[in-house]
This record gives sequence, C-alpha cells and structure tokens, in this order.
Amino acid sequence: MKATKLNRIPSLSQFLLGFAIATALIPVAVQGARTDEQALKLVQTSKFNPVTGNWDVRQKGDPAEISKAFKKNLPNVDYYLVEEKTNGSGRITLTFRGEGDQRAIVKLKRYNEETNVRVRVGIVGSEAKSSQLFAYVFKNS
Repeated sequence: MKATKLNRIPSLSQFLLGFAIATALIPVAVQGARTDEQALKLVQTSKFNPVTGNWDVRQKGDPAEISKAFKKNLPNVDYYLVEEKTNGSGRITLTFRGEGDQRAIVKLKRYNEETNVRVRVGIVGSEAKSSQLFAYVFKNS
C-alpha cells in the first residue's frame, strides 16, 4: 500500500489564519450568545401544563415593563395586540391574534420581585410556539 497524506490536517498557515479569525470573532460571539444563553435558561426552567395548555416561567421585572416588551416585539412575528386588561393588583392580560386568526394570550402576574409570565398559543396550547414567542421577546427587549 502506498502511504498518502491526510487531506484533513491543515497546514500551519491555514491553522494560523483560522486561529486569527476565531480570535477576532470571539467578542462578537460572546455578546450575542449571552442573550441566547439567558433565554435558553429561562425556557428550560419553564413549565408547560398539557392539560391547560399554559406555558409558565418566572422572570425578574415589573409586569408593565414585560407587557411593553411583548407589545413591542410580537408584531415582528405577526402577532398583533387585540385586547389588553389591567388589574390594579399587578395582573395584566394581553390577547394577540396571529397567522390564521390564531390567538396568543399572555398573562402577567406580580410575585414579590418576580413576574409570572404565562403564555398560551392556540385553543389547546402549544409548548413549542409559546416558548419561541417568549424567547424572541426576551432576546429583543
């Protein structure tokens, strides 16, 4: 058998070029990854109730600020605010309508320093879509 070079082993110049590019991109990647990582952590700590279809997560912050973030960011993913109800005791309910007249309900309830965010998409609830909407709002607010 004839001995051949492995084509997968990069030359020193290719290695140095790759190292230089990776080193230059690290600060950019770390900045973007922080919000993705935080959003992923929150999504992983959430709870989905298959009976009620509600997706719940606790987040630090005021319900009014979180409400503003949902109102600002959900139109970017084709969900538009239809109704908003506010209770003086720190409860806010937002109703959005999306593609195919699909309803998304966001309920915010204040607990001491945290706010319980409850999202339900559709008639029976969709864990995947609810978590996607929350992650999108969290990353872009």
